[in-house]
Amino acid sequence: MAESGRLRAAIIGAGLMGRWHADAVRYAGHRVTAVVDSRPEQAQKLAHAMDANVFTLDDALNACDVVHVCVPVDAHEAVTRRAFAASKSVICEKPLALNADATRALFDAARDAGVLLTPVHQFLFQEGVRRVWSGLAGLGTVLHVETISCTAGADGRNDADRDAVALDVLPHPLSLIEHFWPGSLASQSWNVAHHGAGELHLVGSTGAFSTSILISCQGRPTRNAVHIIGSAGTATLDLYHGYAMIEHGRLTRMGKLVQPFAASLHVLGVASTNLARRAISRETAYPGLRRLIERTYAAVRDRTDGPLHAAETIAVATVGDLVRAQMKARRS
Repeated sequence: MAESGRLRAAIIGAGLMGRWHADAVRYAGHRVTAVVDSRPEQAQKLAHAMDANVFTLDDALNACDVVHVCVPVDAHEAVTRRAFAASKSVICEKPLALNADATRALFDAARDAGVLLTPVHQFLFQEGVRRVWSGLAGLGTVLHVETISCTAGADGRNDADRDAVALDVLPHPLSLIEHFWPGSLASQSWNVAHHGAGELHLVGSTGAFSTSILISCQGRPTRNAVHIIGSAGTATLDLYHGYAMIEHGRLTRMGKLVQPFAASLHVLGVASTNLARRAISRETAYPGLRRLIERTYAAVRDRTDGPLHAAETIAVATVGDLVRAQMKARRS
């Protein structure tokens, strides 16, 4: 471990997410010491920006305390296991592995090695999500949760890639639902509609609680929103920007008339405050990632439990397996 509690990071994969992980490490007061990438120019560019060195994976593992896995998903398991063999904790982009069994095996391996494994479910650590979490009881009985994700991440890609992008987005809404209501993913009966390349719609229900997850690679404008509808109020989360709006109680007749204007002013105020906060901290993208990495590093340093539970991530992966199986069955 470096001096004064500063931990050393190895960034494996110097692409877009690798750069944002490095930014979050530095913001948390720690230091990037190693960069690994098969593309020399990418690796050198990030290493130069972070005052780090370009290493092979083996050399990087000897020069760090925490490994950030930012490579394509089919390489996650192999890189993560090599980090565990070197007794290094890992922060890994989602999904952790290709299926639920491999995900469960990685958490078992982390436990056996005595290290932490943190998936990058950064939405859970956004300011807006934390606000809704603290005020969840004020919504009364939660009746319905709806998430809508319209992404441009698959623009210009073929059908298989569009489906892959949709599946890559899926862990985000699933992790939110499982975090807010532990055990709810496993308890729901899921129906999956795959009505075009990159287009997914999951509908789940159990008792009086229902869930709708819509992911679209063609829908515009781009958005990432969550609506939590309760018997005493509704919460709306803007996950792209990291803020939330909460509306409580019943409206009077006059309240109904002015509600659109009051709601618009409320959104303007909340969004403006959020934008100012992010501008001051220079958090221009991926809100929540910094806090996730900060909390993971604190857990590694203090030898405490990580910020996310293995059961949550395994539940997310299990629904992912179900969705992939139903998509495959419809294609065959």
